[in-house]
Amino acid sequence: ACVHPGGIQTNIARAARIPAQLELSSAEQEKSLEQVEKLFITSPENAAARIALGIERNETRILIGRDATVIDWVSRFFPTTYMKILERLVG
Repeated sequence: ACVHPGGIQTNIARAARIPAQLELSSAEQEKSLEQVEKLFITSPENAAARIALGIERNETRILIGRDATVIDWVSRFFPTTYMKILERLVG
């Protein structure tokens, strides 16, 4: 099985390194993190339950969260322009 997670409510964004060339102040970094974290809509418990169910069902692709499903569909229907579409959706 291959797991395709959407935004999972973990500390992954806070643990990520921010490129030095962005030159964000601490306040700007915090604001950016808060905006990104709003996109994390699936709890770790729900993600784990969905992964377990997908494995039980022998699914080849396990999409975690509505956001992962939307990204999957957009990328399938608009393979050459999906990144631009997703950028508009996220803002």
